[in-house]
Amino acid sequence: MTAPAAPARRLRRLWPQKVRTRLTVIYAALFLAGGGALLGLTYGLVAASLPAHPKVAGRPPMTQTSYVKLCKKSTAVAPGKPGKAGRSPAPTNSATAKIARTCSAERAYRAGSTFAATQQRNRALHNLLLFSGLGLGLMTIVSAGAGWVVAGRVLRPVRVITGTARRASDQHLGERIALSGARDELKELADTFDDMLERLDRAFSAQRRFVADASHELRTPLTVMRTAIDVTLAKPGRTPEQLE
Repeated sequence: MTAPAAPARRLRRLWPQKVRTRLTVIYAALFLAGGGALLGLTYGLVAASLPAHPKVAGRPPMTQTSYVKLCKKSTAVAPGKPGKAGRSPAPTNSATAKIARTCSAERAYRAGSTFAATQQRNRALHNLLLFSGLGLGLMTIVSAGAGWVVAGRVLRPVRVITGTARRASDQHLGERIALSGARDELKELADTFDDMLERLDRAFSAQRRFVADASHELRTPLTVMRTAIDVTLAKPGRTPEQLE
């Protein structure tokens, strides 16, 4: 039981003791968590919208299948060899070389364009993540400052209630908080404290009146008895019966 309780006590000591500081930390943490989730969602949507293998512009007018068949045919068919029956003869040596050069240049162009487009995509995602992270960190600091100000305004009625409670005594019960504003929990607490001060003021006033009345009622018979004793003692020939 002692071992698990020690880390909990250390965490409680590290946790801020002031309510205003705790609220500020909670505001900043919530903003950071929400901003991080939004940043992750934005990054995922942008990464999904940018294809991993972008299509390269400049494709020849023929279809991709016809283009691949032509390149294969230029390397597979020997120059000057007739084609199959019913088809045109195979291309000459110069035509084959031209098609081969065109195919090689097209493949190099496509490879370079694909590499450049991929690099551009990675750079765009990196910049998005970097600047969004920096912006999120800066706005987290700003939100912490705003949370500090807002927490101070929210807890201002609590400070007023605390000050009034410290000044309250049996000789100083006439002060009231009289908190204005919306009918929220703090307004209800202030009104309840005012009602408690009112009841205490009435109770102390009734106690003072009772003490004053009791003192008056006791003072009258004591004065009468003291006067009678003094008159009796002042007589020169007083008797025991008179003293009794």
